[in-house]
Amino acid sequence: MTFSQLYLSFNGRIGRKMFWLKGALPLTALNIFVWLVTSFIYDFIYAHGWSALVFGAVMVLLVCSLLLTWVGLALVVKRLHDREKSGWWILILLIPVVGPIWALVEIGFLKGNDGPNRFGEGPGLVSLETAKTASRTAKSMGRVVLFLATVVVLAFAGFFVYRFLQRGMPTGSGIDIGLGEVPGANDVLIKAYLDANTEKLQQPAGSDDTPVTFAVYLGETATDIATRLQDADLVSDAELFRRYVQYHGIDAKIEAGEFTLRQTMTIPEIAEALQKGRIAEQVVTIQEGLRLEQVAATVAEQTTTSEAEFLALATAGWRTAGLSYDFLAEVPPDASLEGFLFPETYRLPENAKAMDLLTRMLDEFDARVTPEMRAAAAGRGLSLYDLVTLASIVEREAVLDEERPSIAGVYHNRLRDGWLLGACPTVQYAIGTPENWWPQFTLEMTEVESPYNTYLNLGLPPGPICSPGLASIEASAYPADTDYYYFLADCIKNDGSHLFAVTEQEHLDHYAMCGGGVP
Repeated sequence: MTFSQLYLSFNGRIGRKMFWLKGALPLTALNIFVWLVTSFIYDFIYAHGWSALVFGAVMVLLVCSLLLTWVGLALVVKRLHDREKSGWWILILLIPVVGPIWALVEIGFLKGNDGPNRFGEGPGLVSLETAKTASRTAKSMGRVVLFLATVVVLAFAGFFVYRFLQRGMPTGSGIDIGLGEVPGANDVLIKAYLDANTEKLQQPAGSDDTPVTFAVYLGETATDIATRLQDADLVSDAELFRRYVQYHGIDAKIEAGEFTLRQTMTIPEIAEALQKGRIAEQVVTIQEGLRLEQVAATVAEQTTTSEAEFLALATAGWRTAGLSYDFLAEVPPDASLEGFLFPETYRLPENAKAMDLLTRMLDEFDARVTPEMRAAAAGRGLSLYDLVTLASIVEREAVLDEERPSIAGVYHNRLRDGWLLGACPTVQYAIGTPENWWPQFTLEMTEVESPYNTYLNLGLPPGPICSPGLASIEASAYPADTDYYYFLADCIKNDGSHLFAVTEQEHLDHYAMCGGGVP
């Protein structure tokens, strides 16, 4: 097992049991084994009367294992500390000392200066007295080399551990051992860590696309920034973010300032944004269910485009603007872009014009309303314009997402069987005014003379009545297969849900149960 594999195996999942089974015990055993081999080599050299320089050369190679073991344990300790915030894990770094202490005792105290060892008195390569004299000298010098090598290794290991502690310790925090600055090994380990988390790097922390202002303060470290990003729900893993910016050298490029971020951004996207600072921009959020006049008012509130300018462009001006969207061919000659201004959050340059926003909205509509949805609607006898019109009614009727397909199913059944839709929002749209675009529905409204009154006119209204969201468009393209022909707001639950009915009598019973309110 390589140390990078060991490190990755503990990423975010390590516990005490796993640490001892897969971390400390195997590393300790490896360490003791190396020093046991060192002791055997020592005896072998002693028996053959070889030069202490040979022993020293071998020792230089073997003692490196102690440093590597220490580095491996330091990585594990870092993961344990991040998980449990317990400083006692630093004691684990004493484990590699077991090996050299054992070797020193084995070589220096359990054996005398003379006498047999594992390999006997020594071979007859030279005279016995000569071999004994040479081996005693080699053994004495070997002890010196072993002692000095051990001291050097322990000193280097202590230095690296100190650097780990200093590099990873945020202000006011406990022990935090980073990857340190071991030449080469640092990049290899981080690269392995990032490769193992490739999928997580591309997953945003949430689905809320609302812009969030995030400030980076003078003197903050990458660790500080990563922690606050996680606290703000902008990244799901502070450690992964820190390693990403460290590996790509972005941590040194982040400057103090304000940045506009969103939960829907991935770690690479956030890292990129933090290098650019806040670029002057306009951000506008269009909610589902707004009619064209309300969209224009929202645009005016959140951007530098006036309500009149946007309304004129979306009503008739778009026809002479040279727009090249195939779906616009289905819009009637005298119709506006009502229903096609896709509800979403749009980020625009500071000097963006009304046409810039309009094209962004149409781009979004074209991308989100897929060919499959359009084909599904066509299979039910609906053009794209019909689909958007029906979806706009579903958008105004539905409160709960899970009911959208059922509500769409009711309207599909009525359209199929030649019934009046009897959709309240269509009448509200017909009589809405700037003072109240969506007045409270009453039974008297069903008598209003308007082509949008689906209580008096068969089929769909002349066009969409609002900007439907994707969920309503999907529900209208793929409605629930249901026998329902009626629905009424559930007066018992009063949570936005509806009481669905197959027959008129069942529907009237619901109506009576709710006190004779609006059916």
